[in-house]
Amino acid sequence: MGEIKIDIPKDMEAAFEEAFPGEDKAAAILRVIRAEIAKRQNGDPVVDGNFDDLVAEVIRMRDEPPYFTDDDIRRAREELCQ
Repeated sequence: MGEIKIDIPKDMEAAFEEAFPGEDKAAAILRVIRAEIAKRQNGDPVVDGNFDDLVAEVIRMRDEPPYFTDDDIRRAREELCQ
């Protein structure tokens, strides 16, 4: 696996900590990168690089629930086993 080193401004680091409290930074950043790659591969418009837009997008992605919760999957399995 490759490694990328970046310098993060203090205000962006604080926003990141607020958006991803207690999470592993590398894992959270990797999720954001994967999501952006998928968006670009799907032809979605590129974010103009505005810091506020980027923070808003990260917060929106974090607040978005998964498509299926663990309870949804459990209920589906139970229904199939009946």
